[in-house]
Amino acid sequence: MVMALIIVQPLLELYIRSSPFRIHSPVWRLSLVGNASGAISAPILGLFLMLAIAVAVDDRGVSYLVSSLSALGGVFTLAGTGMFALDALQMRSQVQANLSESYGLASSWIAAKLVMSVIVLIALAISAFRAAQGAKRSTSSQVSGKSSSVLVGTAGRPVVGVRPAVDAER
Repeated sequence: MVMALIIVQPLLELYIRSSPFRIHSPVWRLSLVGNASGAISAPILGLFLMLAIAVAVDDRGVSYLVSSLSALGGVFTLAGTGMFALDALQMRSQVQANLSESYGLASSWIAAKLVMSVIVLIALAISAFRAAQGAKRSTSSQVSGKSSSVLVGTAGRPVVGVRPAVDAER
């Protein structure tokens, strides 16, 4: 639930901040993609933590889910990067001369954040897919119907009072 909150909350805030939607306005699109570039890091962190937990417990389903969501996020972020670049070039002529250097620096930083996010999301998607392919489910837990938990292992009770074996030469 914590990971879901980390992933969903920034996206909901972005939705609320960007409404009402004005798809045909380049200023609105620049604002949307600029805000999205700042909000994408929390969902990436949430997906990474989900993958780390899934790998620790050998959960293929969650690894495939993380891989799918990361790939989808990477595609949307790449599309947003292209849209941002086109809108930033279109709006450059409308920026006041004394603010053009600041505008150029800010748009370069947003584009860099978006490109880094695309790289991380694609790397996360590939890593999650490979982890899912390599995950092995214990056949005994599937046969018995019991699944192991992150908090409580299925190793059984520890043995108390057992001494280590003594060499035969002593």
